[in-house]
Amino acid sequence: MLYDIQGTASGLRLTKHNLIDILLKKYIHHSSNIPKILSVGCWTGDDLAIIKKYWEIYVIDVDKNALLLIDDTICQKKILWDACSMPFIDGYFDYIVCFDVLEHIQEDWLAIKEIYRTLKKWWILLIIVPAFQSIYSSHDKKLDHYRRYSMKGIRRLTNMFDKKNFFYWNSLLFPLVALSRIIKKNASPKVDTMNYNPVLSALLTFVMKFDNFLIKRSLSMPFGLSIVWICKK
Repeated sequence: MLYDIQGTASGLRLTKHNLIDILLKKYIHHSSNIPKILSVGCWTGDDLAIIKKYWEIYVIDVDKNALLLIDDTICQKKILWDACSMPFIDGYFDYIVCFDVLEHIQEDWLAIKEIYRTLKKWWILLIIVPAFQSIYSSHDKKLDHYRRYSMKGIRRLTNMFDKKNFFYWNSLLFPLVALSRIIKKNASPKVDTMNYNPVLSALLTFVMKFDNFLIKRSLSMPFGLSIVWICKK
């Protein structure tokens, strides 16, 4: 999950939505048929409007109250279920997305196994997770994160996929946020919040947009607050 900066929350959300839109256009091939896409751990469905532009969406989450907040018209079906034992037949979905979810699942390898099982052959999985266990802090504890991820750990989790591409996102703000997280590593669980004036808030949003600009052009930094996975079965 992205860190929260008061006064720039809407900017951060829009920047993440822009990233998702870039990834969907860049890595997923469209066809005349209407493909089925599953959003794993959709929570309140904040990202679904972006996906809805392209596909028929199914959503799954363990939080009943969160599912109730999702507009029924935005998805084909809402399912209250655990991602580690999904109620779908093998190869049911054309695409699967999972944004800022795996870090909340203790047995994440079981979720990946289920995602692989329910994904059609030759089709695509998109995932975003927090990066670098070394900056796991009070922020992660408050958000109920079991872990942050490394490239090595992700490669191990996805060894069953035929093609894989991993890169960092939210890189330009990494030094500042990483330092803050390290300082607060042993503090009581608390979501990071920073109050900035409108000018500085706009600057931070611009910096994140530049990250998206780089990714759109297949460029990335060797570090970042998040890791993006694109895997093909």
